[in-house]
Amino acid sequence: MFGDRYLAGDHPVIVLQAVKPWIDAVAVQPGDRYSPLYPPGTEFPNAEIEMLRTVTGKPVLICDHAISFPTAAHPLTIFKQMPDEPSAAEATRRFLAAAFAKPWMLGYLRCQ
Repeated sequence: MFGDRYLAGDHPVIVLQAVKPWIDAVAVQPGDRYSPLYPPGTEFPNAEIEMLRTVTGKPVLICDHAISFPTAAHPLTIFKQMPDEPSAAEATRRFLAAAFAKPWMLGYLRCQ
């Protein structure tokens, strides 16, 4: 059961401690450019993800994330853009490698 989804960088410790007995895992949405508080979506937010795991002791699911690039049809997207498809693919590869180096990482859901 997922009790909540948090933006990376926006998960108060007191809230995580309160929900800990009631959730089986934590879902997090990293890097959406809503605020400079949040880490850039092109890099794995290691400190934020480690904090979620440390405080809750629960596995983590990365959800609603993308590293995008401009196209003729969609020159602007909600997530931080890389200059082109190959650089977006490489940034995504690095992000996923860092995520799945964590033995408690449940999975990854790509947005868009």
